[in-house]
Amino acid sequence: MVTKRTVRNPPMVVKDLFEDIKDGIVLIALLEVLSGQKLPCEQGRKLKRIHGVANIGTALKFLEGRRIKLVNINSTDIADGRPSIVLGLVWTIILYFQVWYFPFLKTIKDTLLLHWLHKSASVLPKPKALFAI
Repeated sequence: MVTKRTVRNPPMVVKDLFEDIKDGIVLIALLEVLSGQKLPCEQGRKLKRIHGVANIGTALKFLEGRRIKLVNINSTDIADGRPSIVLGLVWTIILYFQVWYFPFLKTIKDTLLLHWLHKSASVLPKPKALFAI
C-alpha cells in the first residue's frame, strides 16, 4: 500500500541494512514515514558512534512510547550492526505497523492460529487429567 504517508521525498536507499542502520538515520526516517511523526535526529556527513547510538535510542524510545515490546534490543547492538538484533527490530516494526495499518489482519491472524491449534490438538490423544488437586 503506497500512500502519501508511506512515501519519503527524497527517498532513502538502503544497500546494506546492517551497515546503513548503524547511524540510526535510516531507522528514524522509516519510523517517520510509517508514523507520520517527526523525530529528532542527529545528522551530518561524519557522525560519530555516539550520535548513531543517540539516534537509535530516540527510535527505540519512540517505539516503547507506542507500547511496542522490545525484547533484548538495545541501541548499542543496533549500532554494532548485529544481524539477529537488527532483524528482530525490523520484524517487530513490520508486525506493529502491519496491524496498525490493517487492523483486520490481527483478527485474521488470531483466527488462523486458533484454527491451527484446534486442528493440531484434535490428533493428539486426550489427557486423562490436566492437573491434580
